[in-house]
Amino acid sequence: MDLDSAFQKHGVWIEEFCTAIFNQNSLDVLSYKTDNHCELGIWLYGEGKKLYGNLNAYANLVSKHAIFHEVAGKIVQTINAKEYANAENLLSEEGDYAIASSAVHTAIKQLKEESHI
Repeated sequence: MDLDSAFQKHGVWIEEFCTAIFNQNSLDVLSYKTDNHCELGIWLYGEGKKLYGNLNAYANLVSKHAIFHEVAGKIVQTINAKEYANAENLLSEEGDYAIASSAVHTAIKQLKEESHI
């Protein structure tokens, strides 16, 4: 499993969010909020748990990944409520999405270091 590649797939969500804001479209909250349906989440709750579930870095990554999905769900709820300016603030470089994304990226690095993958 290429953890970095799996996480990069979350990066396209910014584009999807911005498109939804621009077009004033609604999105499916559960698609973004649920942390065990994306490639990284499937690995975390499956093979990753079997291989690395005993590591502190694994538990940290699971936690940070869940928070990331909570933030994504919050952004979608904000878009769906037509609160576009608030959604844009959440997506800004200093916003919740960037903070949560950075935390997951750091947690991936920590797991890679602790597990030597």
